Amino acid sequence: MQVKRSKNLLAILAVAVAVALPTTAFAADPTITLKVNGADITAFQGAPVLIEDGFWMSSLVAEDAGWSLTGDIYFGEFAGERAFIDYFLHAVGGSDITSFTLTLTLPFVHGPYTGLNSSHSSDITDGGAAQLATVAAGVSEYSFIHTALLDNTIVAGGEISKGCADNGLAGFTLTCQLPLTQSNLPVAPGGDGNLGVALSFTVSPHDKFSFNGNVSLVGAVVPEPTTYLSILAGLVGLFGVIVRRRIR
Repeated sequence: MQVKRSKNLLAILAVAVAVALPTTAFAADPTITLKVNGADITAFQGAPVLIEDGFWMSSLVAEDAGWSLTGDIYFGEFAGERAFIDYFLHAVGGSDITSFTLTLTLPFVHGPYTGLNSSHSSDITDGGAAQLATVAAGVSEYSFIHTALLDNTIVAGGEISKGCADNGLAGFTLTCQLPLTQSNLPVAPGGDGNLGVALSFTVSPHDKFSFNGNVSLVGAVVPEPTTYLSILAGLVGLFGVIVRRRIR
């Protein structure tokens, strides 16, 4: 009978240790939504594809009526490190001023995190039609071209660029936003949630807007290996006490 009780206690201990030790889980697939001139665009190529555990890629291609939006987007979360969205994109305006709103969202599960980084850089190239290139914040609820989001809410300080405009010889390129990183903005999300970035802008007719950037959650709060060893040692000690009491 004593042996049976000890085995039962040992089984309970094994379950407790398994619960205490870290496990690897991955978030749901990221999402991409696009509006052009206020209309939802669903017929685009490049739904996020899982490349490996915790890492997705999209080769986005959306075009119609002279406008286009193309480029690469990367989503990922590495347990104990960070969650991120990186983008490298090009937008071309149609025959009139074209408004784009692209929203990228990554569900995360390895928080909580303590900081958020937000970066964006861009330039615009004249298409030759009017020798005038203009990009501005889009027609949407967002007042900046790049807006960091956390659980679908704007992160104060994670908003970058109001756009730029200039004229010159046909085909000129204008630097619109130099690389800029808002480092370690304090945030306090829970263990899971949604990281996002809204890219909302207008492009002048036939001109090309090239832009790239990133949002990332950093400073994941995870127990150190010594913490797990302490948990394990405590459980083993508890098991020993229980066994000794049973023997008595």
